[in-house]
Amino acid sequence: MSNMIPIADGHSDIVVDVLRRRQDGERAVFQRYHAEPLRRANHRFLMMSTGGDAPSQNIGSDDPFWCAMMRIEALLADFADSAESVSLCLSMADVDRSAAEGKLGVMMMIEGASPLRTSLEALDLMYRLGIRSVQLTWNARNMVGDGCGEAITGSGLTRFGRSLVQALNRKKMLLDLSHASDALFFSAAELTTAPFIVSHANARAVCNHPRNLTDRQMELLAARRGVIGLCLFPWFVDPERPSIERLLDHLDHMVSVVGIDHVSIGADFIYFAPDVFAREINAKDKTGMYAKGFDIPPDLRDLSAYPLLQEGIRKRGYSEADIAKVCSENLFRVYREVIG
Repeated sequence: MSNMIPIADGHSDIVVDVLRRRQDGERAVFQRYHAEPLRRANHRFLMMSTGGDAPSQNIGSDDPFWCAMMRIEALLADFADSAESVSLCLSMADVDRSAAEGKLGVMMMIEGASPLRTSLEALDLMYRLGIRSVQLTWNARNMVGDGCGEAITGSGLTRFGRSLVQALNRKKMLLDLSHASDALFFSAAELTTAPFIVSHANARAVCNHPRNLTDRQMELLAARRGVIGLCLFPWFVDPERPSIERLLDHLDHMVSVVGIDHVSIGADFIYFAPDVFAREINAKDKTGMYAKGFDIPPDLRDLSAYPLLQEGIRKRGYSEADIAKVCSENLFRVYREVIG
């Protein structure tokens, strides 16, 4: 993998593995299980989910706020145990510093606003603890608005949702509209005064799934100077024949609509805990979006997808500069503008 261009992944759920292993008494989970595979894949950065609305993020309690606190504490403790290989980052200066030290940089986000309990003071607390990005919803409805599994209602931001988007702008926290319903997406995109991202999704014109973006949505995201992260979860790539080649079809379409400067990566891997995701989502998710299960094809399953992806991008005629933009530079550009 000597020719691998550095990777910045805009959406990671590794916290699920860190928390369950630490609850079993293990320590330095990141150092022992994740650091070396990520290093071999030339990973430089992860935006890591620490709780939210998804069933896999709410294990151990029915209270999303408490679940988020458990995950934040587990990560902070494990980062301290794994300090030789990973560094918590609160700004892009920290990300640059961690790369210079040969460490993986990690920022934290919440994947759905349920932990906030309609409280902007809770947002203040999470910022102090290190949260730098908020995804408004998962698939279902919450106090902010509708996820993509509730699109039939056609509703945009709630009153609290509007207050939250404005607070994110004031605090220089990154707005993530992954999993949002179409109505929520447009409501939030038109309100925010800062660039926003859709950290993990694909193109609906290639795969007609509500988790993916329409051309109109991508055009608005680009007009706001944001990025969409290519998602490797198979059923958002192609429900019948998911593969790296089909993922590259999404890339080609995105570039044709918004240009190379607005595409990044948000892998959404679950290779480190597929049993947890399958059990929790099958038991609790009512939207039906995961009815096809979690049997993921080998070329989309784990970190080994990255060299296949980069080589595939080359074969489709993109330059090394283009690959670098998709793999990290575009995402970091937005982070620098919004988070600082």
